[in-house]
Amino acid sequence: MSSTSWLWAGSSGSKLNSIGVEGSTVLRGVPWRRARRFCEAAQAPVRAAHQKKVKELWTTVLEIHRRIQELPRGQSYIRRSHVQDLLGCKHLLGGPARSPFRDSLVAGEDRSIWQEACKFIADPEHVRAEWNEQFITKELENEKWKKFFDTFEPDPAIEPDPATGKARPLTDEQRRAVITDEDNTLVVAAAGSGKTTVVTAKVAYLLEAGLANPEEVLALCFTKEAANELRDRVRDRVGKDVTVKTFHSLGREVIKKVDKKKPPVAKIAVDEIKMLE
Repeated sequence: MSSTSWLWAGSSGSKLNSIGVEGSTVLRGVPWRRARRFCEAAQAPVRAAHQKKVKELWTTVLEIHRRIQELPRGQSYIRRSHVQDLLGCKHLLGGPARSPFRDSLVAGEDRSIWQEACKFIADPEHVRAEWNEQFITKELENEKWKKFFDTFEPDPAIEPDPATGKARPLTDEQRRAVITDEDNTLVVAAAGSGKTTVVTAKVAYLLEAGLANPEEVLALCFTKEAANELRDRVRDRVGKDVTVKTFHSLGREVIKKVDKKKPPVAKIAVDEIKMLE
């Protein structure tokens, strides 16, 4: 039986239930009172072991609780890197945190501290996803950002509107991709479905929301035209300039900085017409 398994006597007939990682097992033919005494005797050392472990690691529990309290839950997107060091605590307290006795392991005023730490330790990614969903929902409902997303994408095919001008509102998926501020975000979509719009809107959103300064942003595009368009649209939207380069120009700058000289580049790398000849 694993350390998180436990036993109890059933209420209908004489049977003993065993709860473990694999599920429930019913053992029949055991008198109810005897089964109950056996159950209590089996649970006691498990509970005692978990209580001892929690007591030994209580300083860690308090630190986890303090860090959780400091996280901007519902106020900004919580990246994985924000809780990376807390994830390492899972192997220390994972047993007691998932124990069926966990609510009785700590008493008094410390119980709420333990319960909040337990919820995070038991499934940190699920808890983080809940917090981030709260934040994304809040941003989507914010009037400022609703207007931002409704008017960001210009569309000459739409008749001018006094409120929005010529604009194609971003879809819900595009809006969520913009608001998601994970360490790494992969946007997968068909050609012409608005990936460039998402990248441009994301840069503008980061600046407008104060989540990044212009000098902290580097946007990369495949062509000069796309780079110029992205740069101009961000400037028009938030009145700030960010660094936008093609992959080739960034590579050339890096090589030049390291080698102290400008590297030669084939014409087909910078001239689309030459590439097709």
